[in-house]
Amino acid sequence: MSPGEVAITWTLDVPLKVNCFMWRAYLDRIPTECVLFKSGIQVAFPTCTYCEAEDEDVAHVLLHCPMEAKVREWVFQWCDIPIYQFYNLEELVKFVAQWGTCPKKKKKLNQHFFIEPYGIFVRKDATGFSRNLGLHLPKSLIW
Repeated sequence: MSPGEVAITWTLDVPLKVNCFMWRAYLDRIPTECVLFKSGIQVAFPTCTYCEAEDEDVAHVLLHCPMEAKVREWVFQWCDIPIYQFYNLEELVKFVAQWGTCPKKKKKLNQHFFIEPYGIFVRKDATGFSRNLGLHLPKSLIW
């Protein structure tokens, strides 16, 4: 690894699919609307499913979308941590890896900052899928 690079920490505190998701997100390899469009897949709306204000790329979905920012703000408040705005996924990964000394609190924060983006993306993906195809998915299929 080159100096300045950040390794994704694989943690046993979250399911394997969440670790894989964060690794793929870090590599910019999750199927956002922008990635699908660049791959030649026709999408009806390249904007974010939640805010519909910006193009949907990894940074927007996981860090900058107002909905994601609000959920992260609640996690910060719940953990009694000053609110911090991340500008890229590398900053988020570094923050989680370096925060705190209490193993129990560190484990919980790690779980929140890995599972929360995964859950929001999965929910967004199901909502965006139905929006792009004009379908209405049953709520039982949307996690």
